[in-house]
Amino acid sequence: MNKIKVVSRLLRVGFQLCFFVVPVLLFFYWLNAPKPLEMLSHLIVVNMLPDPHYVPANFPVINYLSPTTKILGFIFSFIPAGFVLVICHYLVKLFRAFENNEIFTISNVKFVRNISYLLLASQLIGQPIYQALLTVALTWNNHPKMIMISFNQSNIGILVVSLLIILIAWIMTEGYKLREDQALTI
Repeated sequence: MNKIKVVSRLLRVGFQLCFFVVPVLLFFYWLNAPKPLEMLSHLIVVNMLPDPHYVPANFPVINYLSPTTKILGFIFSFIPAGFVLVICHYLVKLFRAFENNEIFTISNVKFVRNISYLLLASQLIGQPIYQALLTVALTWNNHPKMIMISFNQSNIGILVVSLLIILIAWIMTEGYKLREDQALTI
């Protein structure tokens, strides 16, 4: 049980650090944009701009971003970052419960279920809105203006994982109800 406490504490602290690291990384990225933010000898690369492979061949490449565009990009980046931060909030709660030896509880199942719903919503709602707003902001001064929404393998992977986690949370809820019923049976 001590191993669970130690690992849970480390993960909880790591997810708590995300509350500070994510906004700071976004700030420095957009300060440096359109160049990716590279750290630890290219080990960590942060890039919030669309992949050039998705931009049409006849569309002008962005070499300079105005301060207004950078500010809008920073603001719009908080759509996906907001999902990440709320997921981190639930992960902090979950690992704090594990740290306190509260493993198989209905509140933990609710944390897991909420995380899966947030993952699902981030892919179905958050990403398309973010991508549309960002491409409009990036092309506002260009002719033609462009709005772009992409859906790729990573989006599909996150959707499948979130649906599996929703299923697992449902099974855990039913298992918890069965255990409660058995505990009440004499």
